Amino acid sequence: MTSSLVDTAFGAAFVGYLLSRYVISLVVRRLRDEHPELWKELGKPSVWQQVLAGFVSWRLTWFIWSSDGLNTGDDAMVLMVWVIRVLTVVVVSSVAAIILIVFHH
Repeated sequence: MTSSLVDTAFGAAFVGYLLSRYVISLVVRRLRDEHPELWKELGKPSVWQQVLAGFVSWRLTWFIWSSDGLNTGDDAMVLMVWVIRVLTVVVVSSVAAIILIVFHH
């Protein structure tokens, strides 16, 4: 039973992480294409930097987690910011579940 819980939590964390990376790449593209001034303010993050390097800049992270990402007036951007936030909660919760399961036994 514990093994299947760990597998499920690991799967949720892995899929959530991959999906969040994809949505972050969409945010970067949207910023670049639809909000060029904001994109410049955020340090011109690139899609490849966010996806391949596994690195999200602090400015972009702040944008996603502050009210800035919700105040763009862009419904698609707001939706993507919320998706990233939810996926992050899924990933963190899944990792916490894995740690609890593994160290509880």
